[in-house]
Amino acid sequence: MHNLRPIIFRGKRLDNGEWVEGDLISNDGASHPKIKFAKEDGINYDTKAVDESTVCQLAGTFGGLKVWEHDLIVFNATFPCEVVWNPDTGGFALLEIMSQDLGTSSLGYMLSEYRFKHINFGFIGDNIENIPYK
Repeated sequence: MHNLRPIIFRGKRLDNGEWVEGDLISNDGASHPKIKFAKEDGINYDTKAVDESTVCQLAGTFGGLKVWEHDLIVFNATFPCEVVWNPDTGGFALLEIMSQDLGTSSLGYMLSEYRFKHINFGFIGDNIENIPYK
């Protein structure tokens, strides 16, 4: 039996604009998708309607940080990339924003390689503060 990683989504709540993470529930006839998440006790669950345009999938973790689909990652402050799904490889990769070149290696491999080649490496987005790696 293989250990499968959980598929986690996030989205901004419609009622207060805060991010919520959990299982994505389709519209089920409603006007907005919902995300089911564990309450603070970790046992009970709740669902909240989220802005559909903010829904994205967890791409993985890197250095203990969650990396989400559509996060922006900047190398040397001038080399911005977006985390996107690459249908050709069946995994997340980096898209160089300026050239629109889509990486063909896995996101984890690309982040590891770029981390060692570039001095300043940081995430930019609502979910991750700009954190430089050295």
